[in-house]
Amino acid sequence: MGEHYAFWLAPAPECAAGMSSWAELIAELSRHYDTPCFAPHVTLLGGVSGSASGALGEIVGDLEEAVAGVSAAAEIVLRPDELVCGDSYFRCLYVRAEETPGLLDLRRAVVGRFGDASGEAPGDAYEPHLSLVYDNSLSASRCAELKARVKRTKLSCERWTARHVDVVRISARPDEWRTEARVALPPTK
Repeated sequence: MGEHYAFWLAPAPECAAGMSSWAELIAELSRHYDTPCFAPHVTLLGGVSGSASGALGEIVGDLEEAVAGVSAAAEIVLRPDELVCGDSYFRCLYVRAEETPGLLDLRRAVVGRFGDASGEAPGDAYEPHLSLVYDNSLSASRCAELKARVKRTKLSCERWTARHVDVVRISARPDEWRTEARVALPPTK
């Protein structure tokens, strides 16, 4: 079995200070609820099999080719007032992000190239979001408690333009995930 990767959109450098509030919130929730801690990000595509896509260098080269033709900026617009308690581990509690044209174009380009290696097709549903909690079980009362806690938190940097895609090696435990490469997005035209 080969490595598995996810492609993440991390905050742009000008947003680094503002994103610390999101990182601090994720860390606080992780400590309080004994859940994994992870860096704030919007997943562009997850579960890319290294064995199906080749070695890391080949994956990075293919990703560079896939994003080269994207002309619209991949703008990330978070909606902190739209907190969702999901029904899966990686979508336990998350903030919705708008489906901006540039983000959807980037997603289509990447899924078009890596869909076979991830099990996703270009027409599959995509719900961009920024996760706050990873967990398997979330009761209605705990969901309400988490939402209330998040709503009391002052968050900033709710809008940014992605400048690169991080290639993250994913494993069973989120604390073992590592960014292995960064692919720059082309300047907007």
